[in-house]
Amino acid sequence: MHSLDNFHRLLKNINNWEYWLGSVMENKITSSATAGRWVPLPLDYILEKYQLSSSRVLNLLAAWIVLIAISVASVVFISPNEFLLFEQGQSTVNQFFLFYPPLILGTLTLFWMGFEWGFIPLFLSGFVMTFTASVTYYWGLLFGIAFVLGLGIYALAYYCVPFDPGLRDLRSVVFFTVVSFFAAIASSLGSFVWSDFFGLSPFQTITLWKGWWTGMFLQSMVIVAPLLYLLTPVVTETRHEVFPEFPKPKVTLPWIYSAIGSVVVVLVLFIIGAKVLGTETLHQQVSTMEAGISQKLMQSNESLQIISWISIALVLVLGAGSIYLVGSWNKNLQAKVERKTKQLVKSQNKLEEAIGERDLLLDTIHDRVRDNLTMVLALLELQLKGEVEKSNEEILKDSHSRIRSMALIHETMVQAESFERVNLKNFAIKLSNRLQKSFESSQQNIEVSMNAEEVDVHIDRAVPVAMILNELMVNAFMHGFKNLDKGMVFVNIETKDGQLLLQVQDNGHPLPPNFESVIKHTLGYKLIRTLVKQLQGEFEVLDKENPSIEVRVPVEMLEAGA
Repeated sequence: MHSLDNFHRLLKNINNWEYWLGSVMENKITSSATAGRWVPLPLDYILEKYQLSSSRVLNLLAAWIVLIAISVASVVFISPNEFLLFEQGQSTVNQFFLFYPPLILGTLTLFWMGFEWGFIPLFLSGFVMTFTASVTYYWGLLFGIAFVLGLGIYALAYYCVPFDPGLRDLRSVVFFTVVSFFAAIASSLGSFVWSDFFGLSPFQTITLWKGWWTGMFLQSMVIVAPLLYLLTPVVTETRHEVFPEFPKPKVTLPWIYSAIGSVVVVLVLFIIGAKVLGTETLHQQVSTMEAGISQKLMQSNESLQIISWISIALVLVLGAGSIYLVGSWNKNLQAKVERKTKQLVKSQNKLEEAIGERDLLLDTIHDRVRDNLTMVLALLELQLKGEVEKSNEEILKDSHSRIRSMALIHETMVQAESFERVNLKNFAIKLSNRLQKSFESSQQNIEVSMNAEEVDVHIDRAVPVAMILNELMVNAFMHGFKNLDKGMVFVNIETKDGQLLLQVQDNGHPLPPNFESVIKHTLGYKLIRTLVKQLQGEFEVLDKENPSIEVRVPVEMLEAGA
């Protein structure tokens, strides 16, 4: 029972290791709603993962084309000339950007599908707006790109920071508000492109810029945010039903570098725009002033120019430094990951070795159990056929003794925490104690004197050696002390001249003169001779007056495969 408990504990520990390693190595992709972060569905992934001819892809592309058409058509009904009606004040520009359908549709599509899905409708809409305003195509392209800067800020922020785009908690709402503010500022740089092309005055440019970013920010908070809160769970669930497999977002160095670069570019353009507007406004005011005052103002402007260039340089240095720091942190993190990976691989190799040892142990146990049961059946069959003169009680007692000696082998092996070798001295001591208890009675006192060396025997040879020793000792107990009150059994186990010597002697009755002929018909001695022959050993009666029997087995036969 003790050996079985130890083995069960071993299996339980190995199974725990397997479960732990499987949990560490397993990397399941969950839905964006469950993960609480933005998970885009790239267009190239859709075309690569699913066939273009499939209905789900065709329906998605058709809906996207309709979205593009709606975005482009909406700007046709919005007159770009309203940008020039600055005499009506900033409210006109605010109203224009407070409900700008292409930006609303592009931002929602960005959060629900991905950057490219929202980028194209918004860019095309901005380009069509410039086309209807007779803006040259290269300025129109620049204006369209400036319009999309806000979407880039959203994409970079939500790709690098895991916040829920569904705005289900206060943290996600605060994050969306901050990102929306910077997105509006970034997109408003398009006002400088428009102003430069149409030659607007500094006052008109500032009015256009203020109306642009405030209108876009209010649109994000008043229109886009409620729609994200209400519709994101439904859209996300529908998307996962149609496209159950999607790539897990990974924050890579290119994404981080792009985020830092975008912030640097926006800040530099903002500083340059403010510098140009300030300089132009100053020149207009100086033209109407006296020479002395205008000279002082121009000197002040030179100081402001220096500050502007220093600010631009600081922004560029900070951007380069941030990229350098991120790269250094990434290298350190990669080194740590490699070390952890090596440790994990090492643990996995150890686990695989443990599993291999477990499988080998199970196979070995199955083989041993089968061999032992086969031997038990053979012994019972021999006893039933060859010892008809014995009673059933005597047959069962003999069988019990032999099976117990086999069980003692495994008990000794488990207690020594070895599954391959058995210490013959420990086994002999246990066997003598069991036999002493089994044969002791109130009328008889038989003691055992043990002299044994530390001899290790491989498990494949331990069972026959144990059976031989058991038969010799049982015969001494059963036949050597009939009608005697006490006695002594001497057991000697040693190695000498390359042989293992097993000698059992007692001080009881002498052996009969015809002992050799008697033992030919005795099952116990038949078994001894058979096992000795199997081990290529020798059996010899050393003394009949003081009964002493010795078995010699070559030491090399005690190893596996001999």
